[in-house]
Amino acid sequence: YEDLTAEEYLHFFAAAYRIPLSKRRNTIDDVLALTDLTHKLKSPVDSLSRGMKQRLSLARILMHDPDLLLLDWMLPDMSGLELTRQLKRDRDLQEIPIIMLTARVEETDKLIGLEIGADDYVTKPYQPDDLLKTIAMRLTRAAMVNDVLRQQQRFLARVLPHELRTPLSLIKGYIETLLDGAKNDPEVATRFL
Repeated sequence: YEDLTAEEYLHFFAAAYRIPLSKRRNTIDDVLALTDLTHKLKSPVDSLSRGMKQRLSLARILMHDPDLLLLDWMLPDMSGLELTRQLKRDRDLQEIPIIMLTARVEETDKLIGLEIGADDYVTKPYQPDDLLKTIAMRLTRAAMVNDVLRQQQRFLARVLPHELRTPLSLIKGYIETLLDGAKNDPEVATRFL
């Protein structure tokens, strides 16, 4: 990918992720804006600094809209730890479960990974069945959280209009009373308006 521009790179992955052509341009523009890479659109990937390559990797991830991320601490272009930190800072992305899969086995490394925002920390070598169970558990938990959020949104959609109408009805009634009083006594209008 090194001989591609940032724009070509993202178009390549947009096609790989099967984003329809009709939505591709907007999707790429959105992720470039989110990652502050719009000014690097025509730059060759190999000319980008390490930090810009990290942002480009983040843009690629954002385009895919993943349900879960399985990250290694030591990624080629950026640290999985740094990517986790960036994702957890973003309000729209912080709910994506992240499992750190790494050869770093020290307890302090595990604590750092979890403090930065990884939801789980799995060390290599790992048992495939254990990893699959961890992934399934994280996806199930994320689905449960999304269900609760949807229920809360539906509840607010039902309750909020009533809660807003009640004080507005009082204000409307008060204004109507003032207007009626102003018709009968012009001095009322000058005192309250």
